[in-house]
Amino acid sequence: MKITAGSVVVGYLDNGSWSACFGLSYRDLTLFDLMKSRRIVRNGGRELRSLCTSGNLPDSRNDVVRAFLDTTDGEWLFFVDTDMGFSREIVDDLVTSAHKEDRPVVGALCFAARRGPVLGMYADTYHVHPTMYQKNPDGMTGFTPYPRYPIDAVVPVDATGTAAILVHRSVLDAVREKFGTDWFTRVRTEDGEGFYSEDLSFCIRLAELGVPMHVNTAVRTTHHKGLVYLDEELYLTSNGLTREGVDPGGLPRPVRDES
Repeated sequence: MKITAGSVVVGYLDNGSWSACFGLSYRDLTLFDLMKSRRIVRNGGRELRSLCTSGNLPDSRNDVVRAFLDTTDGEWLFFVDTDMGFSREIVDDLVTSAHKEDRPVVGALCFAARRGPVLGMYADTYHVHPTMYQKNPDGMTGFTPYPRYPIDAVVPVDATGTAAILVHRSVLDAVREKFGTDWFTRVRTEDGEGFYSEDLSFCIRLAELGVPMHVNTAVRTTHHKGLVYLDEELYLTSNGLTREGVDPGGLPRPVRDES
């Protein structure tokens, strides 16, 4: 099959419903693409949807990748979760910052919530963190979220989430050649007591192949979690940080809010 240079196929999973922020963002993306780049909306273009539950996420992601490689002419796969909000330019921005050899995997800036210690009245706490991960120091297993990250920069990472990520076809071909069709099948942790999530398992396989991974922190998203939307503003304010006074490419640092 002849691959169409610069083309993008959108892949997503859902259980029969979407967050409104995803549906509206996806509408804006496709309309913008139709009027400008025609990376997605084009002759021969298609989207890849897989119905799933929380229990079969790895299999559903594997199904999307398999369909992308075997049934489409797309050069890039844009994986996006159906609880994400994003700008209409997200695909163009990711493609512009990507490169099939030097930056074949580029994620957008996404955020997740990590469960913290229980406080008074048995209430759990949650800490917002970017889904940009670095390996733990020697002797420790797993990954740690970046506590700080460069503003508006393309940042190399050891792993990232797959809530909004652009992946070049050659990477997915290389994974299949090495590991078969287990792109997102969960990898057992080093201590043998559990498994990594499907997205970190994907990154572990890429690292074994020597594939570089990046996150473009200028490409921002929002993550719908019940009554809360996880985004950069929430992350900065909940950590006593602001973007005020931070140079592009610099690190967020505490700035006292006098309001």
